[in-house]
Amino acid sequence: MFACQIGIRPYKHREQLKWGFNAAVLLEEALDRQKLFLEAQLHNNPIDPPAEQRTLALRCISVPKTGLLLSVIGKTTAESQEQARASALNYLREVQAIFPYDYTVHPMASQQAFERLTGKQILEHCTKPASIACLRRFERPLQTSKGTCRVVGIWQTDKRSDEQIWRALAHYPHDILLNISLSPTLLFEAERQALLEMQKAMKTPEAASSEEPYLQHFEKWIEPFIARFISPWNKFFSLQVHLVSSSLLDEYLLRSVGSALTRDTSERSLPGFQVIRPRNNEEAAEWSRHIQALDIIYAERPFLLPRLSELASLEEAHAVFRFPYPPELGLPDTIFLEE
Repeated sequence: MFACQIGIRPYKHREQLKWGFNAAVLLEEALDRQKLFLEAQLHNNPIDPPAEQRTLALRCISVPKTGLLLSVIGKTTAESQEQARASALNYLREVQAIFPYDYTVHPMASQQAFERLTGKQILEHCTKPASIACLRRFERPLQTSKGTCRVVGIWQTDKRSDEQIWRALAHYPHDILLNISLSPTLLFEAERQALLEMQKAMKTPEAASSEEPYLQHFEKWIEPFIARFISPWNKFFSLQVHLVSSSLLDEYLLRSVGSALTRDTSERSLPGFQVIRPRNNEEAAEWSRHIQALDIIYAERPFLLPRLSELASLEEAHAVFRFPYPPELGLPDTIFLEE
């Protein structure tokens, strides 16, 4: 594993990086650079398995009355410690080379700096279900008169929705850690066939003629979700969002982050997000260990497809895994720290 602190270049420097003519174009170009960075993390094609397993995490720690520590953490696996170290160093060089140039990237060279930047102390002291939560796209099987309808949400946002996340974290009175992890993956054929069956069932006259309110507009918002997965040559991530605190997590913080990542559009409304918590103290401690190790956490799932909760398209990943881009005057009462 490696960890790098992310610094945001002063606005006057970022403004000189634009190819267009105004600040609006500047933001669009910055977001496109972030998306390009994510595309580089994906496999070459959705058929052949990857040569190595990689995970990248965007982590933000709020230090009360001080500011936000922003970092990117990488992880690779190998058959030996020597191979893993070489792979991680190569991964670090890649991140430094292609990271969006609106930001600075500073690798942590000492164990102490690594542990501070990754929030080890917060994670090790989180042993209660009320102190840790997973934010997930809304999903639930609904029993209707026409059978079981599998309701699935979408990760979706706009150009500036993430500002609400950083402001909410900065105002939190206790230590808080936001972790967004991405790991390239493949869509298995059995999962693709199951999604095709969902699409087929959705278009039956029985489903379309339902008078139940949750199903009346079912096709309008479930169709884009399934289309993202079954389109040829699409590429996928395993994506998870967690919040961890040294104290109890307030509900407003969960709403602030979750609503920013599952926004409605003018074309359609979406079912939003849901909050999943550990069942007991032991599971809370286990979640914390997995977050510290950048592992995917397999919590409860209401679907027959065990990975559907974590699978995300590139567009969804770009909506969630997003670095802050403050305007010229910055975000109100929000300070991004640098070592």
